[in-house]
Amino acid sequence: MQESKRVVLALCLVWCGFWAVPVRAAREIQGQVVEAGTRAPLAGASVEVVGAGAGALSGAEGRFAIAGLPAGQYTLQVSHIGYEPARLTGVALTEGGVAQVLVELVEKPISLSEITITPGRFAVMGKEPASSQALTREEIQSIPQFGEDIYRAVVHLPGVAGDDFSAKFTVRGGEHDQVLVLLDGLELNDPFHLKDINGGALSIVDVSLIEGVDLLTGGFPAEYGDRRSGVFNIKSVRPSPGQQQVGAGVGLMNTRAFARGGFVRGNWMASVRRGYLDLVLDLMGEDEAPQPTYYDALAKVEYRLDDRHTLFAHFLGAQDRMDFVEDDRDISNTKYQNTYAWLTLNSTFGPHLLAQTLLAHGQGDHQRQGLAFEGESDQVDFRISDERDSGFWGFKQDWSWEASEDLFLKWGADLRRVSAHYDYLNQKERDQILGDSLRHWTDTTQVALAPSGNRAAGYLAARVSLAAPLKAEAGLRYDRASYAGEGRFSPRLNLLYTLGKQTWLRVGWGRFCQSQGIGEVRVEEGEQDFHPAEQSTHWVAGLEHRFAEGPQLRVEAYLKKAAHLRPVYRNWQGAIEIFPELQDDRVALDLSGASAKGLEIYLKQEVGKKFTWWASYGLAWSREQVERVRWAEGQLPLDQELPGRYDQRHTVYLDTLSWAWDY
Repeated sequence: MQESKRVVLALCLVWCGFWAVPVRAAREIQGQVVEAGTRAPLAGASVEVVGAGAGALSGAEGRFAIAGLPAGQYTLQVSHIGYEPARLTGVALTEGGVAQVLVELVEKPISLSEITITPGRFAVMGKEPASSQALTREEIQSIPQFGEDIYRAVVHLPGVAGDDFSAKFTVRGGEHDQVLVLLDGLELNDPFHLKDINGGALSIVDVSLIEGVDLLTGGFPAEYGDRRSGVFNIKSVRPSPGQQQVGAGVGLMNTRAFARGGFVRGNWMASVRRGYLDLVLDLMGEDEAPQPTYYDALAKVEYRLDDRHTLFAHFLGAQDRMDFVEDDRDISNTKYQNTYAWLTLNSTFGPHLLAQTLLAHGQGDHQRQGLAFEGESDQVDFRISDERDSGFWGFKQDWSWEASEDLFLKWGADLRRVSAHYDYLNQKERDQILGDSLRHWTDTTQVALAPSGNRAAGYLAARVSLAAPLKAEAGLRYDRASYAGEGRFSPRLNLLYTLGKQTWLRVGWGRFCQSQGIGEVRVEEGEQDFHPAEQSTHWVAGLEHRFAEGPQLRVEAYLKKAAHLRPVYRNWQGAIEIFPELQDDRVALDLSGASAKGLEIYLKQEVGKKFTWWASYGLAWSREQVERVRWAEGQLPLDQELPGRYDQRHTVYLDTLSWAWDY
């Protein structure tokens, strides 16, 4: 525990760095956004200064002001839901002057493909109008958060919860391993740095390289699968054509270097980041503290083959290492490495038929070594050697076709060849006094596995306009893991009813299955076989209203029920440990079911030019039905009772009631 406390202390010290606020000159672009023809003012329009990283929202009278820009020529990009985007070029701003502009937006019908039917969706950053985003880039940058991490920013949204020690978040009672994480279409497995600190203290994706995130907290459509709680869909930035830039920066937790540029028919970007937590610990004089180091790199190349086809090449790599020696005796070394490379081809076969094809390879390596001595003797208390790796080759294709104004179809397939290798050994020794005798216990857990197989998925979804105010999306998905010997269907249904021009009711139902990954066998707990796929059923209902001169309001209620659950392993004393499976408080919970239900309220409003407020409230209940509690595999038979809130003899329920304010 002491080494973990030292790391947490260092994290807190780094978090409390100094903030620098730039001061800008008093120059402004002022204007008004109105509806073409009627000249009615439009509130909530997003006004962006292209290439300057500045923007604003239009107020109640459609007026906006953007200050602090240097003199020069600017281009404004203006967008609003239900209107054609407008682009104003040649906006001249003189030294100490004010530029006045009038923007007219032409109303357009929203196509079925652009409508949000799914309840529980939050847009973070991205290219959507700021009025429709739950959190904009500027708002995320203004939130005091540890490590400048997008994972820590989204915990301010309803239905999402986290703690100060880990970047992992839960979604409506579901742990983070139940959330599908995508980066530019590719699934990422366990994308965290510093995994020895409560599962992961930071994300491996630098927030400065993220263009936008779609967060789905329930009832998500059929194109997303093999996860049963939520979707975290990340899109990386796309450099502007011809933009050349090289730079470096120092953050609260890391240093970074980046470069971006363009070439004929394409552009590229690259970024490298290195954490300096180990350097902070050295400055603190913590010679015996863990020395965590981590790196990550992201590169992206975009090449336009022709007017209909664009090719993207991506690379993402991350590495962690933590070495610790205490009293020149106890030793622990951990190392993690993840590498992904993928090609994506975006194709247009007409104004209404689109396809995305993805070819990918990924590899993950995981190593833990530990050795501890008991008391003052040279007797070994425990030794551990944990080496495992997993990899995949994958092909994925998604199609979308806007067949008519009232019918939009999506379908696709995902095929992967997967393999893994496990080589695990732990050995514990203990002396125990039983009556008048001294007994020496030795317990060993050793597992060697090399599973391989295929994962396949396919889906079909149809979005239809049933009547003027009613839209529906129905989908069916099939997922199969050959190494587990099973496949399951997942039906989905979402409805959208427009109650008024600014009021919507969304309802969702669906079944969501999650198979055990090829690299997720709990060999440290003595397991050697794959469990059946877990299953959840969602019922979600949400009401959204946008007041003409007031806040955006969202109210959602949900109910989730889970079945076919795998055993859960916990240290019931709750301590942070590098080797949790070796602790004497390790227990296994065999669950027969679980459920979660809750009510969420979210309010957000732009006030004036420089002030935004939002508030969220969540009230949630969760229940786990425990059939049996047992000591985890490899525990010594010590004379110790199981924790009092568990009962081995009867089926029991573990209930949790939680409520949270955020603002």
